[in-house]
Amino acid sequence: MRSWNFMKLFPVLLLLLLQWNSLTIVAQVVVERSDQRVVIEGKTYYLHTVSRGETLFSISRAYSVSVEIIQRENPDAAEVLSVGQVLRIPYAEPEEEQERDHRRFIYHTIIAGETLFSLSRQYDVSVSAILEVNPGIDPSDIPVGYELAIPRKTPLTEDEPEEVEHTDDQYTTYRVERGETLSSISRKFGVSVREIRRANRGLLFPRANQIIMIPGRFEDVEDAVDDIAVADTAAVIDRFEPDTLLAGEEPEEFFTPEGVTDISMLQGRVDIAVMLPLNLDENSLRVVIDSSRTPPRVRERPFQWIAPGTTRFIEMYNGVLIAASELRDAGLDVTVHLFETGTGSDAEEIIDDIIGSGRLRNMDLIIGPVHSFNLERVAPYAARHNIPIVSPVPLRDYSVLNDNPTLFMANPSMPVLHKALANAVARHHGSNLLFIYTDTARVYNEAMDFRDAILNEVTSTTPPENLSFNEILFRSRAVAPLDGPDRLDDVLSQSRHNVVILGTEDGPAIKETLMDLSSLRRHYPVTVYGFPAVRELEMSPDLSYLFDLEVELYDPFYIDYSSDRVQCFLDRYRALFYTEPAQDSFAWVCYDITIYFVSGLSMHGGRFLSQPGIHNPLLLTSRFSFRRDGSQNGFENMGLTRLKYRSATLDVAVEERRERRITGREGQ
Repeated sequence: MRSWNFMKLFPVLLLLLLQWNSLTIVAQVVVERSDQRVVIEGKTYYLHTVSRGETLFSISRAYSVSVEIIQRENPDAAEVLSVGQVLRIPYAEPEEEQERDHRRFIYHTIIAGETLFSLSRQYDVSVSAILEVNPGIDPSDIPVGYELAIPRKTPLTEDEPEEVEHTDDQYTTYRVERGETLSSISRKFGVSVREIRRANRGLLFPRANQIIMIPGRFEDVEDAVDDIAVADTAAVIDRFEPDTLLAGEEPEEFFTPEGVTDISMLQGRVDIAVMLPLNLDENSLRVVIDSSRTPPRVRERPFQWIAPGTTRFIEMYNGVLIAASELRDAGLDVTVHLFETGTGSDAEEIIDDIIGSGRLRNMDLIIGPVHSFNLERVAPYAARHNIPIVSPVPLRDYSVLNDNPTLFMANPSMPVLHKALANAVARHHGSNLLFIYTDTARVYNEAMDFRDAILNEVTSTTPPENLSFNEILFRSRAVAPLDGPDRLDDVLSQSRHNVVILGTEDGPAIKETLMDLSSLRRHYPVTVYGFPAVRELEMSPDLSYLFDLEVELYDPFYIDYSSDRVQCFLDRYRALFYTEPAQDSFAWVCYDITIYFVSGLSMHGGRFLSQPGIHNPLLLTSRFSFRRDGSQNGFENMGLTRLKYRSATLDVAVEERRERRITGREGQ
């Protein structure tokens, strides 16, 4: 269904700016502080020349003055800034260095990559507290080697040592490697994120090469990793059981609404932060140097050119904007703030700057960031300020939900799909089970987790002597041309019903297996289950295999193109953006996220954050049913749609729970 008109696509951002007057774009532009100073009427000023992309806010941060002061000194800048405009910025003389007081302060020497915000996290003090005791510093330009005084949260008494050392028999010293997070370190050592934070003065985001303390003694880190990996294999399967609740914690109550929630009459104001890597800097360059030619020449990029990888994020943003427009029609005052998160090695610094700027503090909802390492940095901040933050994309590492109670994962994880399919398979008592999988590196591990989930469910209802379970490693016809139907024929049963589980998302493996089963189905009774990837065959001539075998699957996102709501969305999308989203576009889910969370917050307030199930508006594709395994952890979407291909039609059923009121993890 993809029908991109690239001649119209790049101006999307400009079009949005013109059509949504309540849109704010926050791009990260480094402001160079001017070294030009003048004296006017006895007062010293910097003379700052405005460069492309600079704003009053970014300039105010660079010079450590407020936006109001800049506007007062430069009345022409109150409305709009222009490139080349010269601003007068008041100059303040730095005060004399304070005498050292080791009882009240820790003296820290700046190393490369550190910021005031990272220091505030490291020492668990506010940025304003650091600025207060270091007058005259430039927060955006602290040189490497500069020494800052960091106020202690609790001043030391005369009989206390300056630093409290951890005893060797209780902790292990560990140097953080590049790219590691608290979640990954906690998995490496088998201790909780909360324990690591407690041992490191409230540490939130460890830096590369930073020395931290790990509770417990680990003589050999590699041995610890090996031991823990074995334990984690079984832990994945039991992840959603009630016994994962914290000790002494009462199971939460979750509610399923009786009907559809009417959101036609809304009131109030909502600010939404959308954090996406739109690569604005690269996309704004329309003239580049072509070094592939000799001599190099300057060439102009085509009007329709977009940096690779940007399109899907623009689609996500488009979905948010259409939903925001509909919510305004329902009576809400909605403002969408777009934050560029960066795409390269500077993404970490950009995220820290966004957090440190305080711009997220007044948000009612945060959508994104889309990359796990960025999400791990923003989610704790959102939790501290009780702001719901929603991940719109699938996450391989869902441990980020731990200790982040306002985080919502809109895409169900693979264990959720495994659980649903395993429950469906277990209903076929006494059947002959065939599990087909592929053996590529990461996929193999997920397949084994899926297999174990099936065996757990089946063995709970079927005596071992009646269990018939066969594993088949898929081999392509290109490798074994005579191996397909014959291998299946050897394990299929004529006396029992055969349940075939496609434990793979590999397109060729799915297609070849269904072809082989189709040729054998007249001789054997067969039921086939698979992942949502099976639906890719809908766009191919092989669609008949799905109906011949009556394939059944569970999909988190199903689009009914015959519905008036979907058609209305597509009409608006085409009218605004001159194209339409494909079936697998994130525009659909981002629309649903915006409608669901904004209307939920507007109608139910804070109660919605702890009991999102009380809200059930009509959505396009999502079946949101959020659950969590403890009040200190985030929510994961458990909502799935059961699809079955039968008699040239597709049966659709939203899985209903056994009770309208559910306690803990019951019914999952």
